[in-house]
Amino acid sequence: MGFSRLLLGIVMVLFCHSLHAQERILKMSGHEYEGTNLTLSDFEISLDIKKRNGKTKTIVMPRSDVFAVYRDGEEELIYSQDSFIGDDFTIDEMRIYIAGEQDAIMGYDPDPTKYVGMLLGAGVGIASEGGLILPLSFPAVYTVVQLIPRIKIREET
Repeated sequence: MGFSRLLLGIVMVLFCHSLHAQERILKMSGHEYEGTNLTLSDFEISLDIKKRNGKTKTIVMPRSDVFAVYRDGEEELIYSQDSFIGDDFTIDEMRIYIAGEQDAIMGYDPDPTKYVGMLLGAGVGIASEGGLILPLSFPAVYTVVQLIPRIKIREET
């Protein structure tokens, strides 16, 4: 019984030692990056992330783009309210703003609007047969048409 516990303890220590601590960056845009080797300097923050193909890539971003970094489950705030540089929100207001950004990232897909706009724009350009008024006015008209559907904010989300 004692030997099996010792063996289990050694295996657990070796297993835990082989794991790299995952660190995380939360940007003010709502994007999150998870990786290893988080490095903070006075002006920038870098993190090694693993890409889908398995290769490691180092991303570097300015400190002004980062809200917080997370190491070992501990949050270290980078953001601070400073109206001189345009950071007018309090920390709690910025958390709400970031939650809204993350909701928009998860719930909005701009690709259909983009592709329909490209197809219609090309069609209008071809249909105008070299005229200038129709192709130049189409982007403004398409933008106004995209504003017609009202955005409905659901309480539960």
